[in-house]
Amino acid sequence: MDTVESLTIQADGIRDLVSIRKWTFFLAIMGFIGSGFTVVLALFFAVFSRFIPQEEALSKVPAFFLSGLYFFLGIIYFIPSLFLLQFSGKTKKALNTGDTSDFENALQYLRFHFTYMGGLVILCLGISILAIFAGIIIGIISAAHVNP
Repeated sequence: MDTVESLTIQADGIRDLVSIRKWTFFLAIMGFIGSGFTVVLALFFAVFSRFIPQEEALSKVPAFFLSGLYFFLGIIYFIPSLFLLQFSGKTKKALNTGDTSDFENALQYLRFHFTYMGGLVILCLGISILAIFAGIIIGIISAAHVNP
């Protein structure tokens, strides 16, 4: 891979970076809000699950499982939002000061964000593929037991 030791960004690139910085800040804040709502929902399940009548559908799924799942999902989405916020802040500082090291640090946080999200996508794809195979195997086993 060829490396570039020096890179100059023209005015159009600076305007694009300003716009990107604003959007990443917005997405980070929305991610924090979404994470917060998810954690509140987890607490809701934990507190109010004992008031759900036993004949309700949710009573078949343990409340601690639902609350734990939502809490876990809230934490999982908090992390990339934090990386986006760090990118936005470091980019703003770099654009204000013209400091190359701040800009490099900002890009590092953007790399962290995309690496995390890419890993999450790979993990979800793997779980989906396993779920499909498990469903097929369970279907085959169920069909074999129904028609001996």
